[in-house]
Amino acid sequence: HVLQKLVTTHHVIAIIGGAMSKTAKALAEEAQSFALPALLLSQKTELTKAGHYIFQNSFSPKIVAHQLVDFFMQNLKFKKFALLYPNDPYGVDYANAFWSAVKSRGGQVTSAQFYKPGESDFNGPIRRLTGLYYLKDRAKEYKENLKAYYLKQSSFKRRKLKTYNLEPIINFDVLFIPDSFKALSLIIPHIAYNDIKNIRLAGPGLWNNKALKKVNAKFTNQIFFADPGLSTPYFKNTAFYKKFKQSFQQAPGLFELKAYESALVLSQVLSQNVKNRSQLRQQLLEVQEFKGPLGKIKISDKREFISELSIFKLENNKLKNLSKTL
Repeated sequence: HVLQKLVTTHHVIAIIGGAMSKTAKALAEEAQSFALPALLLSQKTELTKAGHYIFQNSFSPKIVAHQLVDFFMQNLKFKKFALLYPNDPYGVDYANAFWSAVKSRGGQVTSAQFYKPGESDFNGPIRRLTGLYYLKDRAKEYKENLKAYYLKQSSFKRRKLKTYNLEPIINFDVLFIPDSFKALSLIIPHIAYNDIKNIRLAGPGLWNNKALKKVNAKFTNQIFFADPGLSTPYFKNTAFYKKFKQSFQQAPGLFELKAYESALVLSQVLSQNVKNRSQLRQQLLEVQEFKGPLGKIKISDKREFISELSIFKLENNKLKNLSKTL
């Protein structure tokens, strides 16, 4: 009803909003029904499928996944990936986007496991991910390794030997975990406990947490995440950041940045004597690229705003922006 009033009473030519994932799809469908250009800020995947009047300006799972995969495959030459994700809409969206990105670039997802949202014991999912859970499937290998190990031991150790642990199957270079920093902090000890080594952990900007520097020292050089870089000196020195903080006495967040970018391109298009919504939609498609506070933003043929994320690495307990060094 609110959108109908905006269209019929106030005669708006476009809207910016839809930040909440729960309501974004419904808003997109309603805006399309009114042939109303809508620039939506939600990270929900593929909102533009609602119709050709719908645009999306966010760091969606698709954008995050594709840029992470590009980084690992192009810069580190890794081709094998694994997924460990929560079984909720957020986790499933990210897992699907990441899998699609890997496949489209000729890479391989060798293993994938989900876990319950809010899980605290990750031993089961991690053991399933690395072939340590269903030992019946590795019975022959277990017997052969146990016998070889047994023969290497002294007679004293043989008498005390009751069990033997198989090595984890690590057939991937990167483990993608689309979840919060809290989940990551619970997952890492289980990875270490199961003796899983020489892998990289990749995730979303939710990992950008001050406490990240306190994780297990063994993983300090193995954690990577994609983030807009709103805490960097570069962003804090932009005119947008300074003006926003002066006006509202607080730093702008991601939604404020995306709303500003959307308003910026709308104002540019409307200055070209656009007279109706159809013209506005067409002019937006013809923009293709414009400059925002953090650099160039492209508008794809699917009406998605695409801007570059920074890839951060936890290196020697310090965050390093790899995008500035590549």
